[in-house]
Amino acid sequence: MDSFWLIEADSDAKTIRDELHVHLEGGDVLFVAQVSKDWAGAGTQCEQWLNASNRKYA
Repeated sequence: MDSFWLIEADSDAKTIRDELHVHLEGGDVLFVAQVSKDWAGAGTQCEQWLNASNRKYA
């Protein structure tokens, strides 16, 4: 995987997928999911961002 993006959005996963799908090029893959406050990782570079006090979880 060459790149990985985490975003915070008010839209649902289907809407985000539909809006981003038109920008995909050959070989690109798109996966959209809602992240909850109950997450775990090892060696991540996004821990501070995910644990920020202003993060909105559903």
